[in-house]
Amino acid sequence: MRAGDNPEVTKLVEREAAAIERGLAALPAAFPTSREAIGALLATLSQRQRYFALIGEHFSVFGFDGIVAMDRLDEAVLRAAQEVLRRRPAADADAKAEAALAEEFAKLPEMEKHPVGYMVLFAARKMFEGFDNVLTRLGLDEDEERQPYEHELLKRVALLVDAYISSRTTPVARHFSDLRREYWVVARMHCKCGQPKYAVKMQSLVTGTGGEHLDRLDVKCGECGDERSLEFPLPHFGDLSIA
Repeated sequence: MRAGDNPEVTKLVEREAAAIERGLAALPAAFPTSREAIGALLATLSQRQRYFALIGEHFSVFGFDGIVAMDRLDEAVLRAAQEVLRRRPAADADAKAEAALAEEFAKLPEMEKHPVGYMVLFAARKMFEGFDNVLTRLGLDEDEERQPYEHELLKRVALLVDAYISSRTTPVARHFSDLRREYWVVARMHCKCGQPKYAVKMQSLVTGTGGEHLDRLDVKCGECGDERSLEFPLPHFGDLSIA
């Protein structure tokens, strides 16, 4: 099985990516307040619920095709989130807000060096939960009191998203990111026997009929012994020569 070869997966990803773009296009070019930027960001991220349901209906969120589709759409929604964050209003630093959120966010799990989109989305959700914890702990109910914390939240989410997008747009970083995410595909796959026990038995670099580079993972279910070969395109393999 080769990632991207299923035309039905491609069709769904293209349709849902277009829907994400339409949602972004409907937003203002700039947000006058951080509160409005937060609302737009949450609306953008919530689109994941729609394509998650569609993938589960047409494929499986635990199957190879479904996981490939999810990863591509998670990246699309994070690119849209980056654009929303760029439209947030400028704000002066606030030492108290910075310290409060830094203390709260220090409790979050450490991010993978080359994270997959769902990991970034999970971290962003945890940031919003931590933000709510800070507001509750400090008893901040008035809009003016909350504003510096809203500014700081957006800044920190932007740093998270920017780091991810940078790794996906820099060719050499993208190559190593692609290699790492292959193993996360395997880790999320469930076998037809119902068990999430696939393990990589062999990894090899192969060349397709068109001369393209592919990474092939031979995997085996530890429960029933089912074996599969999964192929992942490596479009930036050649960029390693300039690293």
